[in-house]
Amino acid sequence: MISSIFICHCGLTLIVEKHKYTDFLKDLGKKLAPKAVVIFTAHWESEIACLL
Repeated sequence: MISSIFICHCGLTLIVEKHKYTDFLKDLGKKLAPKAVVIFTAHWESEIACLL
């Protein structure tokens, strides 16, 4: 088993915000040196709205 971490991007404004979470991400970026990065996204485009 390999180590993994899930990081939520929250929203586009995250890059201009300053708070505990952005400080955490900045510090984390200085500590990690990953061999690979896997990105999963739940964003998609559709002509039909899907309501559950």
